[in-house]
Amino acid sequence: LKLIIKKIDEREFDFTTLFHTYFRVENIEKVKIYDFKNIDYIDKAKGGISGKENEEILTLNEEFDRYCFVN
Repeated sequence: LKLIIKKIDEREFDFTTLFHTYFRVENIEKVKIYDFKNIDYIDKAKGGISGKENEEILTLNEEFDRYCFVN
């Protein structure tokens, strides 16, 4: 998947995009997410609080909706 944004003049503009991937799983408590340690995020499921992930492996045992800042 590739997204290209091309600026065609000198005017400034704001741009935001998200790619959503949804997976059907039999048991959400068995899902593990790796490689997000030290990533900054905003947690929409918890009212928009921000934080930095400190876990090596994430497990999903509650509602989970985060926007992560990855370079």
